[in-house]
Amino acid sequence: MTAETILQGIETLVEAKVRQLLESDRLWSYAQIATYIGIDEVTVRDRISKQPSFPQAIRIKYDGKLMRPRYEPKDVKNWALGFKEKRAA
Repeated sequence: MTAETILQGIETLVEAKVRQLLESDRLWSYAQIATYIGIDEVTVRDRISKQPSFPQAIRIKYDGKLMRPRYEPKDVKNWALGFKEKRAA
């Protein structure tokens, strides 16, 4: 392995990490929530998001129309972690 190959590998890793950090602040769609939970997008849209305890959607108005719902990642994660099973003492 050459020094140039090693540097290219490091650059690739750093770029991936920067993208990951930037995207962590982005609002999530149904597809991103589905990926996080490990279920399909239709289930998130039709069942999970309809639960009263699920976080409220953010709907941005653009050109007179409401965009598709988006969600704060931290709110979704906190909601999901609320289902963590408790061990018997």
